[in-house]
Amino acid sequence: MKFNIFKKSKEEPKSWENLSNEQKQLVTSKLSKIIKAMSGPRYKLVSGTDVLNRERGITETGTEDDILGSNSRGQLLDLARNAVRNNSTFNTILKQFELNVTGGDAGKVICSFADNDFSKQVREQFASWTRQPDFFDGLSLNQLLRIILKSQIIGGDYVLIFDDGLIKNSGKILLYESDEINNTTEEALIKRYGKNAKQSLGRVYDDFGRFVGAVVSKNQRGEQVFNPDKSYLLKRNPDADYLDELWIMPRSIYRIKQGRGISPITSSLGTIIDLQDYLNFEIQASKKNALTLGIVQEEKDNDIVDLPSTFDGEDIEKMTDDEIQKLVESQNQITPTMTLDAIRSAGAIYQTLPSNYKFNLLDTKRPNVNSIDFVRFLQQLSASPFGLARCYSSLVVDASYSAFKGEMVLSWQAFKDQQKQLEQILDWIFYRWTRWAIKNGIIENKFENNFMRSISWCWNKPEDIDQVKEQSAINLKLKNGTSTLRDILGSDWKEKLEQVSEELMYCKEKGIPHPMLQTVSGQIIETSTDDEKKLKISNY
Repeated sequence: MKFNIFKKSKEEPKSWENLSNEQKQLVTSKLSKIIKAMSGPRYKLVSGTDVLNRERGITETGTEDDILGSNSRGQLLDLARNAVRNNSTFNTILKQFELNVTGGDAGKVICSFADNDFSKQVREQFASWTRQPDFFDGLSLNQLLRIILKSQIIGGDYVLIFDDGLIKNSGKILLYESDEINNTTEEALIKRYGKNAKQSLGRVYDDFGRFVGAVVSKNQRGEQVFNPDKSYLLKRNPDADYLDELWIMPRSIYRIKQGRGISPITSSLGTIIDLQDYLNFEIQASKKNALTLGIVQEEKDNDIVDLPSTFDGEDIEKMTDDEIQKLVESQNQITPTMTLDAIRSAGAIYQTLPSNYKFNLLDTKRPNVNSIDFVRFLQQLSASPFGLARCYSSLVVDASYSAFKGEMVLSWQAFKDQQKQLEQILDWIFYRWTRWAIKNGIIENKFENNFMRSISWCWNKPEDIDQVKEQSAINLKLKNGTSTLRDILGSDWKEKLEQVSEELMYCKEKGIPHPMLQTVSGQIIETSTDDEKKLKISNY
């Protein structure tokens, strides 16, 4: 490539290798401006809006990584974290995701292997491991899942490493957030991944553009290039199953070759920040209004005003100037005038004010009477990119049962989607834990082929708004055959029914009437005495 963008000269254009450092900087500066003018849509929170013209759609000439570089990513992440610290609306959104997606059940495994005793053994050992699976702080798996969920919402992507001999063979999980993923030096890249490897914002690709590695570091946040001596240069086989990898990089992407993930908060962060500013202004106006009764204003009148002919009963037209002055001074001594310095207390009533001053009461229509509806509207806009309805963003519940139920159904689709994404991560965690536990003699290798099909996960479920209506609907579904016990009770339905049967037998042995064997009127339903484990329930 030839460059001839310097001062006018008859010299032949020079190639890049023949340019001086100053000339290279000049070329880079001018090319950066050209590329910026030709780049795709801007992220308003980072680059700002065009004050002269409306934002225009421009054909993208680069990847998402080119449009949103590491510096811009850092700015977005910083704004998002500030919103987490200071903004009640965004904290409400995050809290609703955390409570409804994970709750207190996320991370509990259900094993349905053919060998029931082995299922119980695996479940108990995994439950013991989940108490402290985090590598850095020893957090529980449920806590770690909540942090993973918020990392994806705020940063858009992250890296998980299972330490199965990679570091200390601890059998624990390392989490690297969005700003802990970045490029390394070219020398380290070639040495680790080969001369044809390419890197883009911490992701490494091979000749065919396949994802083959990532660079992570805990102590180099904000650095443009990570020092390889302080980083982990992770490598993966793009042809292998993701369960076989010791690390994974989940992302929120919208195109296959997008590269790094994009957080859904990107589109709502502007509204969240503007909403916070609006609320601050309204609160300041309300505080000022609460402290101030009115305003003392001076009346400025340049017109000449004729003095009245009498003053407190005295005819001043027949008086000399000295006599008028003495009369005014005597009147001032009798009726002292309130000075402006003395007007301080809100709510005080003043009978007199200095001459040419008047007292105006403030308009008390603050805060704005329309603020409540407008704030809820902005809260709904902020939560919409996350798939949440208004009741989950403002915590305001309509009095109507059907209206609230409709918003719940809409929002729970987003919660279930997040649960499915976390379920894929939990599948990987469970599989890696089984390999590590077998290698270290914690459990026996009695797993069947494709044993991952025989496990499932506990997830938080929506609470019943009306227990009677919900249970009536369940009974109707079972009678009509439109649902099954597995659908209602979960994949461990057999275990739950065995527990119910055990409780029924125990109550019968102790002579205690079990609620399941009572009619609506309280009559006890007789059971057969031939077989204590089989219940024969008569017709009502």
